[in-house]
Amino acid sequence: MSEAGRLWHTLDGLASEHGFTPSGLARAAGLDPTTFNPSRRRNAQGDYRWPSLSSLFSALSVLRLSLSEFADAFDKRQVARPVPVEGGVFLPALPLSRLHEEGVFDHTGLPRTIMWESVVLPGVFAPSAYVVRVDTDMYEPVMREESLIVVVPDLPPRRHDRVLCSQTGQPSVAGLWSPGAPGAVLPFFAGQSEQESDELPAVSGGAEIWVHRIITVTF
Repeated sequence: MSEAGRLWHTLDGLASEHGFTPSGLARAAGLDPTTFNPSRRRNAQGDYRWPSLSSLFSALSVLRLSLSEFADAFDKRQVARPVPVEGGVFLPALPLSRLHEEGVFDHTGLPRTIMWESVVLPGVFAPSAYVVRVDTDMYEPVMREESLIVVVPDLPPRRHDRVLCSQTGQPSVAGLWSPGAPGAVLPFFAGQSEQESDELPAVSGGAEIWVHRIITVTF
């Protein structure tokens, strides 16, 4: 995870410990309720933005934390990493049909591992990598049912990269990334060519939405 991403992860963790959601923390700090929303944390290229110092100081005031205390928390708070085992590494895994469930992802878009199963895959993976099992035939022949998708949230998606778009309460969609303002996802739906598929905008009305890059698919 980038340094800016780690900062957001730290702020979310501290806010949660004090009973705040991102929008709740922003409101308590006297800011626009969408200031800390996950959908506003990345630029058009998918890279994490840094929060402004004024908004960060306002948030720390609500949390009653000094800048040095926040820095200590930043240094200590680690993102869960893949666990090495004989034959590969344990990665968090979940069926595609369950990604819409509340609590599956934290406020930074990373898996809440208590909600996830695990799978062993050979190789070396980024600390934030997770696995999605395709439990539908709607993506054939691009991805077969029971295929495993390896996803890395921290890799910024590039034009025509394969991505997974997830949002709480809505079915997750796999497809091709179309950057822009806002970006959009061209789904891999069965029976549709790229020309026939409708792009799905990767934006939401304040809801948590994440576009994560797919690095490999097993068949």
